[in-house]
Amino acid sequence: MALNIPGYTLLRKANGVLKRIRNEQRGLILTPSRRIARVAPPGERIVAMTFDDGPTKMPPSRGTIPDNGRVWTPAPTTGDAPTSVGGGVHTAPPSPYTASPPSPDSAGGAGLTEHLLSVLKEFGARGTFDVVGSTAENYPDAAGEPGGQYVFGKKYDHYAAFGLDDMAGAQACQDLIRRIAREGHELTNHTYRHIIYGKSRAMYSSRVTMSGLAEAVADLKRLHTLIYELTKIEMRFTRPPHYVDKMPDGHTSFNACEAMGYHYLSASFDGGGYLPSAASYAETVEAMVRPMREALEADPSCLAGQIIFQKDGYNMSKHTPIADALKLHLELLEKYGYRVITVSELVARSPFEDVRPAHDCFEAVRELDKAGFITGFRNNRFYPDRAMTRGELNTVIATPVFNLTGDARPGNASAAHISARTYDLTGDARPGNASADATGEAVPSRRSRAIKIDKKDQASVKQISARASEVFDKTEGQPASNKRGDVAVWLHKLTVLNGLC
Repeated sequence: MALNIPGYTLLRKANGVLKRIRNEQRGLILTPSRRIARVAPPGERIVAMTFDDGPTKMPPSRGTIPDNGRVWTPAPTTGDAPTSVGGGVHTAPPSPYTASPPSPDSAGGAGLTEHLLSVLKEFGARGTFDVVGSTAENYPDAAGEPGGQYVFGKKYDHYAAFGLDDMAGAQACQDLIRRIAREGHELTNHTYRHIIYGKSRAMYSSRVTMSGLAEAVADLKRLHTLIYELTKIEMRFTRPPHYVDKMPDGHTSFNACEAMGYHYLSASFDGGGYLPSAASYAETVEAMVRPMREALEADPSCLAGQIIFQKDGYNMSKHTPIADALKLHLELLEKYGYRVITVSELVARSPFEDVRPAHDCFEAVRELDKAGFITGFRNNRFYPDRAMTRGELNTVIATPVFNLTGDARPGNASAAHISARTYDLTGDARPGNASADATGEAVPSRRSRAIKIDKKDQASVKQISARASEVFDKTEGQPASNKRGDVAVWLHKLTVLNGLC
């Protein structure tokens, strides 16, 4: 069944209202793992651009996959197949399709990801590739109808497409992973098997889900370890499959982020490329380009600090409009004076949505975040003019825990042992403080460092100063007020005095 586009659009609008409500609620949760969709414009026209669901060796397609140089014929599906998601290693069934070798395509014989990398290089742009590990274990399953959300699998997702699991993902495309890293782009964790964390009744009601936090973390670690083995790079962000956050065991994707020391990678501008195609390929490409063109014509600075979502794979009609739309997007951005940088670079320049460079506390807040201090809220806001609460004192005025911006400082442990380490999610960041499930595997504690504050429970300047004297060897003066911005300026001075920044 084809996707009902008007219904889908209405559903997305309703979901947008719910997201705004949830975003305000997240503004009360102080956490080391923030949901980053955009940052305050950092005084220059820069954006980040993410590419989901790759990498892929499949060639770009202006028609259906069979029209693109490969001949697909059904083959028997036999062998052992996983009957549940589980956390172990499964034997994937043989591919339900056989194929002839790809023939040259519109990208000069290159696969889609190779083509995207070449276009990015042409413009001096650095992308963020939100990669999967492999969907080869996601069987038994059946493909849905082209044009619908189940086109690549009714029970699971399959990349590059159903039956083409050996043509996409980090496991099958190791040379592409190395090239992405070698050319200065960022790699982020879109989970190993791309299985949704929990039920999504509106869009993916038939999908198999993760069982809970332990399985989700094991899946994230599996891809994290693979990427480190291939590139010696430690990933710092994750985007949950289809943005589904709630898990069957009561945990959420934020708990998984905290367990891994990740930020939650979101996006604020939809570049398109995943919806069913329009009447013609040209119209489909134009549908991707028009929103950006109109936005920039209305306000040339509107995209500064934003994260643009793109697709590194086929849309629901098995086309790849991104192959032609990307260059048009980059031409528009170049015309209006933008540079495309990685998400980590963007966050390093301006970590929060609500603290601009003109604010007195901007430099202090940025340096504290780089050093790994927990000062922000789950909605990626800092609230510089809000009074600090007593509930925040033990978290904000403390030694660094996580470092998610890349510096080699406390908390930024080597990925070589991330699969063996566990974070203490109840207090200091020390290894080994975790419970265990029935298999003996480490399971992060449900009590995380994330805390919910009460805005009415304000801390006094005296209380803030007393807390600092308990933490730091050297102290000097006191904050100008109990506002979070003033506390950050003073705290930064103390960290410099004590050699922590």
